[in-house]
Amino acid sequence: MKKEYIAFLLALALIMPLCHAYDIGAFISVEHHFMHDGEKYEQPTFRIAYNDESYWVVPVLAGDSVQAYIPLKAESKDWQKSRPVNRELFEAADILRNYISAQRNASQSGGSGWIITAGNQRIADSLAGFLANETYELTTIDTTMDDRDASGRIATLNSMLVSMSLSSGDLAISMQDALSAEAKYRTAPDAKERDSIGGSFGDVFDTIDSLDETAREYLGELDKLKRDISVSGLDPDTKSSLLKLSEPPSEFNYIGQWAISGSGMRTVIDAIYAATSSRIDSLLDEFDGRVKLDLANAAIYREDEELKGLDNSFTSLKAAAAAMLNSDIRNLWAKQDALKELESNLSNAEKYYKRADYDLAAEYAGKAKKNVKTVYNGGKAEVTASPIFSQDFLFWGVVVLIALLVIAYVVQNREKLFGFGGNGGEEVEPDGGFGKGT
Repeated sequence: MKKEYIAFLLALALIMPLCHAYDIGAFISVEHHFMHDGEKYEQPTFRIAYNDESYWVVPVLAGDSVQAYIPLKAESKDWQKSRPVNRELFEAADILRNYISAQRNASQSGGSGWIITAGNQRIADSLAGFLANETYELTTIDTTMDDRDASGRIATLNSMLVSMSLSSGDLAISMQDALSAEAKYRTAPDAKERDSIGGSFGDVFDTIDSLDETAREYLGELDKLKRDISVSGLDPDTKSSLLKLSEPPSEFNYIGQWAISGSGMRTVIDAIYAATSSRIDSLLDEFDGRVKLDLANAAIYREDEELKGLDNSFTSLKAAAAAMLNSDIRNLWAKQDALKELESNLSNAEKYYKRADYDLAAEYAGKAKKNVKTVYNGGKAEVTASPIFSQDFLFWGVVVLIALLVIAYVVQNREKLFGFGGNGGEEVEPDGGFGKGT
């Protein structure tokens, strides 16, 4: 039971550093707006320390490429606003991210190029002992040959062996230091120690280069000793035995392998730091732009307590403008000029927001907010009751009435007006001007 309890505490200790005091995703994408459409964020798995605070440095990605870092305080819902501090935080996060990626790529390709490992550290430590013991082998050869020239060459070789033995021991120590620095930086990174991997790994590469240079010189001198053995007056069996005895230990071959792989690995590590250094200013500028994006988004689209204080329906500048510009009530506001300005300023704010000109977007949003206050405080215009019939209506009504009366009169008096029906309606035959005869 005690063992299970201890195991639980250890597991809890490993998990606790990964717990977030608040929902990072909601903070950067809902409560605030630090991402563009189509982007995603990557949940950070480690805090980065700086002075007495710790931070979640959140990568914002487009595909697999980091577009920005968001430096969030780990213990409070806020972000770091100091550019100098963010420079160190971004460098630390970018270096570690790229280092982990490079190590993963090396592992997927077989891992032979990644030489700073616990296995190689143990080999280097063993190699120090093997090289030291090799001096006894050469002393045996010196005693057997009993040749002044060979003795001088063997003395030189023994000096090189001692030097390589010491270098191998130093290599084992520097590898152990590099592994410790890597483990510390990966699990509890400190922004001020962001060069620890590059520095400790550089010590390993330098030691390997020095060791490889001595090893090459050693092999050149050893070839000369082998020639001395071959042309000596010793019998063939003794020569064969001494040649075999002169061969360095098999672990000696690791030196050349480390030199080749170390050169490639040094290039990778140097490239990581160089890449971060070359783009750190653009990362800082990008974050400044994301802050402006957030401010512009808040000014136009997010909840505004000041506007809600005017009217509960005014949840944001956009909502307030929509309510005021509604066709049902638009003409009722007294401050019509301010209402037109509101419409224009909001349109400009959204236009510049879409163009990613967030300074201008925020500026026009501020103007539009003032317009909302002006229109609201100006209230509704007083509406006077309109007469049932307008003067124009009455005028044309009189004209029509008169016309109707005229028509009625004409119809009623058409006989008088036009001379119809004077003799009862019978037709009188004219006499043509001649009378009848009597």
